[in-house]
Amino acid sequence: VVAKIHLLYEVDTVDFEAMQYDMRERLSIALANVPLQYLEVRSWQWLTAGARCTAGTLLCKGADGAGEGLLAPGFGGAFPKAYLGSLGQTDPRYCKALDGSLAPDNPTTVLQYENLPKEFNPVWDHLEDNTDWQLVQLVNKIQLCVNKANTSLMYYPVAIENVFVTGTRDSRNSEVRKGADSNGLPISFDLHVVGVIPVTWAKFLNRKFVLNGSVPLPMFQPEVVDKDAFFTKKLNVSVPIMGIRRLIRHPDLGGDIIETSLPVCEDPKVVAEGCVRVTVDYFLHPMLPEYTLRSFIEWRKDNFTKVASDPPHPFGSFNVSQGPWPAVEWVGETPESKPGPWAHRTFPQKAASTFRQDCKSGSSCGPLPPAPQLRHLHSAVMFKTWSFEDHAWRYLCNERPECGPDCLTNLTCLGGVDYFQENFYFRSTTFRNDDGGIVPIYTLQNQDCPGNCCRDRRLCLRTNDVLGYEVPFRTEMMLVFGGKGYVHEKDPRTGKLIYHSCEKIPKADLLKGWRSCNEVVLGDLWRYDVLRGKWDYLKVDTAISLTTGKPVGFPLARYGHGVGIIEQSEGNDKYFKRLYMYVYGGLSPQCGNGGVCNDVWRYEVSFAAQAYYPKFPDGEWMRGNTWFRLKDNPYGGLYRHAMVVTSGMEYIYCYGGQVLGGFSYKLLRYRVSTDLWEDLDTFGRISLTRLMYDYMGQQVVQELPLSDYNADIDVDCANAWRFDGKWAHCRVCADCRLKTGTRSQGAKFPAERADVAVISIPDNSPGSVDDIVAIFGGYRTTWGTLRDPEGECANIATTTTTTVAEVPFTDDMVLSDAMMPATTAAVTTTTIPADSGLKYVGDLPWIGPSRAATTTTTTLRWTTTATSTELLIAETYTSTSTTTVTTKTTTVTRTRTTTTVVVTGTTTQAATT
Repeated sequence: VVAKIHLLYEVDTVDFEAMQYDMRERLSIALANVPLQYLEVRSWQWLTAGARCTAGTLLCKGADGAGEGLLAPGFGGAFPKAYLGSLGQTDPRYCKALDGSLAPDNPTTVLQYENLPKEFNPVWDHLEDNTDWQLVQLVNKIQLCVNKANTSLMYYPVAIENVFVTGTRDSRNSEVRKGADSNGLPISFDLHVVGVIPVTWAKFLNRKFVLNGSVPLPMFQPEVVDKDAFFTKKLNVSVPIMGIRRLIRHPDLGGDIIETSLPVCEDPKVVAEGCVRVTVDYFLHPMLPEYTLRSFIEWRKDNFTKVASDPPHPFGSFNVSQGPWPAVEWVGETPESKPGPWAHRTFPQKAASTFRQDCKSGSSCGPLPPAPQLRHLHSAVMFKTWSFEDHAWRYLCNERPECGPDCLTNLTCLGGVDYFQENFYFRSTTFRNDDGGIVPIYTLQNQDCPGNCCRDRRLCLRTNDVLGYEVPFRTEMMLVFGGKGYVHEKDPRTGKLIYHSCEKIPKADLLKGWRSCNEVVLGDLWRYDVLRGKWDYLKVDTAISLTTGKPVGFPLARYGHGVGIIEQSEGNDKYFKRLYMYVYGGLSPQCGNGGVCNDVWRYEVSFAAQAYYPKFPDGEWMRGNTWFRLKDNPYGGLYRHAMVVTSGMEYIYCYGGQVLGGFSYKLLRYRVSTDLWEDLDTFGRISLTRLMYDYMGQQVVQELPLSDYNADIDVDCANAWRFDGKWAHCRVCADCRLKTGTRSQGAKFPAERADVAVISIPDNSPGSVDDIVAIFGGYRTTWGTLRDPEGECANIATTTTTTVAEVPFTDDMVLSDAMMPATTAAVTTTTIPADSGLKYVGDLPWIGPSRAATTTTTTLRWTTTATSTELLIAETYTSTSTTTVTTKTTTVTRTRTTTTVVVTGTTTQAATT
């Protein structure tokens, strides 16, 4: 057992036994059809009995019994009396009857069967030969079954002693028949008689089970039945059951009906009615780890409660409460946290790899994955949700001191339901059927969500965003957009992932869909709650163009793009803000310019509940979750660049990245308020000149390293207009200064690069215009058409490479053409004294022994010369999807020259060059 699931049910059934099975089955369906054997009911605790579990019959508290008791159960997460609060934080483990009492352990009533048998005693005149018809009538009248817990044969509720039936049982334990075990081995359907039984029983069983006399009768002599015997001998027989006579029919209509299974005995039906708390043990299943289990039960609670209930909800025989909601208690092992700042969390991502990314606003979608699929080259940016003090209390609670954080659902401090009369929209007929529920009615699978997830529930609009997700206060969240991923598909021949092994698949076996190694470019948007470790899929919407009145669409799927978060106030109200994510650049198969995107998009983040955003009589209700396209960057596209937002939220700086043919060193700046880009063409440091004094007090104008620059000393004397204080030396040194200029003037600048980190540091010093931007790291290669212009690449050079191979030989051997490799040989003869001395520079020519020079013979080495011609190096960009593919190929030509040399003699020393 790795988890306990705590649920509160309203029960109203006339067959409690059958309902328990149905309850487990519905629970299995609600948990993605996890097999029933992984769910086992641990306990039932009746809180009330004898009457329906109506609203207001229970008192429930929060986790660990904290907080004041709230009336329960609710509907849609609300109190029984609408607009008095939310039951979202209550726990089913801390509920009891309103009067504080608990119901009896078994509040049910047994429906008594009439004329239940007291014993098994089939009686007929079995000693007469013409009384077979009486036996036939008994066989038809007496219906047998198998005990539900063991193999005893029963004339319910009486067990037939010494008689047993074995076979296989169905999943509901409703019948026994022949079948097979989990390994496919056959299991027979047998009748077993062990011990002594009455003779009448033996005759009855032989006829009832079509055994053809297989249960032996006592014999007076061989093949003569002892009619005086009342009991059989001690038996131990197992007989295959070929059939069971169930019903007598006229011979003209076919006679007896022969069945091939035996029912399992049913207990008397039980009536149950009331509130019951159920604890279900969950055994770990690979497809349902902790994150997925909580995703179904706690984060998609409205859908879970409806599916886990008896349909149609809420009118079935058992309904899961919607306040308190079900709770998960994880008791299994969790990854041990290691010392240090890092925490490791894992999420189920295989299901997401086959998810259709065209699930956008206005469309119906299939089941949503619980987490995004694996990806790289995506973007991630942090933001914080709304706060109670600055946003909810100010705009939804009318700044009333008596209102606390619960005023979103408890309208008591606002005067109750009459509060809605103050707003033209909330008092309109749109909400005439408001039932006071808090959770959204529709999920993102419905085409009306987002936009109308809450439908006519006003409390829902005060607690959930436009996507139907609950928005907590002051919570750090992360937006993840785009990237590259892959489809989780395996090669059926090898069982290996296509993405990891497609290069090794023979071309003949490579399916058309595998030619991109199942790699996909992603365009989905996800939100991650850092505190709860919860992923939310964002079913995005598009804005309507103010000029054309048509939808502006959505950004193309891409990777290697840049993003930044901008917070803006609206009008003169400094507290009312909107939050936007800006996206620029990236690579996409559908972008022009060779796949490098130059488009700019803005996504409004739903960081608050819907009711926070003002609704005007005219126009669309702007509640976030919309994409809007801005002007394209006139300086072209980039990918793998870095973007950073300054503290004033007015500028976005963009540095580095790649373009077709190379890397970029440009620093671009985007102004949010005007939607305009500019190439800053920044200045850099060229030289540092300073007036100094030597040890004799003489003035010396010295050029120093740029790193020695000091703003308090190195003033710009070329533009000085005063000559006192720190400018005094400018009288004698007009060139003293830190000289700056552009890149073309030789200034020092960071080299071009991609994958670089950029941060902004607030600069509050006097005279500062904006923040300080700092960069670190990055990556680039030393080639490319931007770094090496085509004119330089056209100067073709030739490189000769010589490799040496040794050929052993003996004295007085002749090297012939046949022995020579097809190579060029360089042969040099050198004579060296066998014992040399030291040579002085001067009048003494030699020191050391004077011996005659001799010659030695060494190994001959052959040389192989390869000549390569350098050609223009070009970029290659290959699209794996649809648009135009541009390919340039580099060709290298190699030539070989062959020369044959014959050397004769033994007094030659050979060397190589």
